[in-house]
Amino acid sequence: GVRFTLQYNYEFNNYNPDGDFEIRSGLLVPLYKDFNFHRFDANFMGAVPLPPSGHTLTLRLRGATILGEEVDDFFNFYAGGVTGMQGYTYYALGGNELAAAQLTWRLPLFSSMDLRLGHILFDKLYAGVFFDVGDAVMDPAQFTVRGMKKDIGFELRLESFSFSMYPTRVFFTGAYGLDEFTRTFQFDPVTY
Repeated sequence: GVRFTLQYNYEFNNYNPDGDFEIRSGLLVPLYKDFNFHRFDANFMGAVPLPPSGHTLTLRLRGATILGEEVDDFFNFYAGGVTGMQGYTYYALGGNELAAAQLTWRLPLFSSMDLRLGHILFDKLYAGVFFDVGDAVMDPAQFTVRGMKKDIGFELRLESFSFSMYPTRVFFTGAYGLDEFTRTFQFDPVTY
């Protein structure tokens, strides 16, 4: 099937990006700055069945932007981590602009296991392989085809039931980032 979501937020934020304070009546009071901006986040997922039965091909697309001038990295979108490009840590790919795509082929390894271990009934086991491409940057002009990060990976998904009625799903994922790059966090370079 197909699923599409579009989220819009207008944010009113008071934030102290520099850690500045002043003393009022003997107390340290933070000096906040206003960060008000428009934020859009669009997600698309489309899946089609493939022969033989039970195989699927899924395409996920995500685009996100903060309109207007660049805001502090505290408000960034992130493209990495378990919900994004799994070959990179969550904070590795962050910015005010985001573009990412994932292509996944999923297939059943066992479609009816009917194994019982104590109170758990093991029902189905699926495998999948995926390829991600994307990036998150501070300025849309920084997006380039050559600059996009890529990763590949696999996943095993176990569908089971606890006490014969509670769905219990477990997954194991392995992913590898194909690109090496360096980002600076608080003046320290970090290489991924």
